[in-house]
Amino acid sequence: GYPPVNFDAQHSDGSGDLNLNVSVRSNAHTALVREIASASAVLLKNNRTTTTGAPSGTTIRGLPVAAAMIKTIAVVGKDALLPNLNCNDLNECNDGTMSIG
Repeated sequence: GYPPVNFDAQHSDGSGDLNLNVSVRSNAHTALVREIASASAVLLKNNRTTTTGAPSGTTIRGLPVAAAMIKTIAVVGKDALLPNLNCNDLNECNDGTMSIG
């Protein structure tokens, strides 16, 4: 397992109960972040099939998706919900993936 979360976005000054004053610039933290990221990465193989069998044909299966071939599309999971826009400037909601930027 990995260590528990110790970040509190609502107390960016470090005063929150979850803020354990972890140095995110330390070598140990960098190594842990890289380990978590590598364990989380998923590579997908694009087995593209086209109408002509050549790269210039219309995609039947794979990427890029041809708009004419789309019948349905599904977005699944908690993050498929519309975002809560009442979270103030500090993203004070805890209801999905935190997006920053």
